[in-house]
Amino acid sequence: MKVAWIDCSAGASGDMLLGALLDAGADLAYVNAAVAAVDPTLSVQVSQTARHQIAALKATVEVNGTPHPETVPGEVSAHGVGGSWV
Repeated sequence: MKVAWIDCSAGASGDMLLGALLDAGADLAYVNAAVAAVDPTLSVQVSQTARHQIAALKATVEVNGTPHPETVPGEVSAHGVGGSWV
């Protein structure tokens, strides 16, 4: 049995957590199949990134192939909140 311990005492955003899980070995095709079952216009894309000398896998939610405003730094969403973890 494999066990993953996630210590979120300092918080974790959804894209950070999803990127970490995918980087740890979760299947992107399986995630996209589950997302498409809920809303076929959505998909998850990943890219390598580095922030302050720490490498990570960044998960970005796309709507019809365009990044969702909440995952683009500086963009304002319908909720009035911009950004990603920069």
